[in-house]
Amino acid sequence: MNTSKTDLVVKNKYGYLEIAEKPTPKELEKYYAETYFQTSQGAYEAIYSKDELQFFDNSNHLKSEVIADFFKTDRKSKRKLLDVGCGEGFSMNYFFKQGWEVTGIDYSFDGVQKQNPAMESFVLQGDIYMRIEELIEKGEQYDVILILNVLEHVIDPVLVLKQLRKLVSTGGLLIILVPNDFSALQENLLADQKISKKFWVKTPDHLNYFSKESLIALCEDHQFKFHKCLSDFPIDYFLANPDSNYIEDGKKGKNCHQARMWLDNLHCSISIQKTIELYEAFANLGSGRQLTAYFTKP
Repeated sequence: MNTSKTDLVVKNKYGYLEIAEKPTPKELEKYYAETYFQTSQGAYEAIYSKDELQFFDNSNHLKSEVIADFFKTDRKSKRKLLDVGCGEGFSMNYFFKQGWEVTGIDYSFDGVQKQNPAMESFVLQGDIYMRIEELIEKGEQYDVILILNVLEHVIDPVLVLKQLRKLVSTGGLLIILVPNDFSALQENLLADQKISKKFWVKTPDHLNYFSKESLIALCEDHQFKFHKCLSDFPIDYFLANPDSNYIEDGKKGKNCHQARMWLDNLHCSISIQKTIELYEAFANLGSGRQLTAYFTKP
């Protein structure tokens, strides 16, 4: 895939930025099926540590509490879930263990085969657009749809949202997780020369770059109603300190990641509800490396 022409980003009418020249659907499918999950670019490990697995579990626990609060039910109440871009299958497995009916979609089986092989039979492999369209044609409906770390990768986020709206049950939830990019923190780190580059611009992996406000604008324009937005631990704070600046010195990245996980796990062990409140406050400040936004279909 030619990436030399994809570095220019432009702001669209919703306020998020996108790569001016995007790859073709065939190029993108080939990239994810043959390259992304089979190399370090996929950011997946062969074996995760106990802290990492707890970190993943806490992320799903936070979601389950927000979901339970939204539906006013016990978090173990059985519902139907679609995980678009299910990756290694950790979210599918978490909710499956809660008694949910789960379905996943991904370009590749590789991630789920390595980490949660019991979930493979629930995964539809192939082009995301085509698999979603097949579910629409079957008349499928889901109480909750997860699309985690996917919208930044797709060629046409608008088309994906239009498709997913047909699959969300009336009164159901669409949960979107995206990187928090071109944030005030990142721009100030760059302006104050704490970092020397826009490290968050990653092509061809990331084609779209969202903020809380632009994500809400995009979804509300496509008939979703905003419910809540949480960020996560603001690991970018480490970049303000040269002794922990993992962008200028990549050797510091592992320790920063471990510290982030340790703190997140600590927060969740103290109180899931207070951690939700903390991460909602971070999202309102524009801080946090990622944003998890909850939308309902009226």
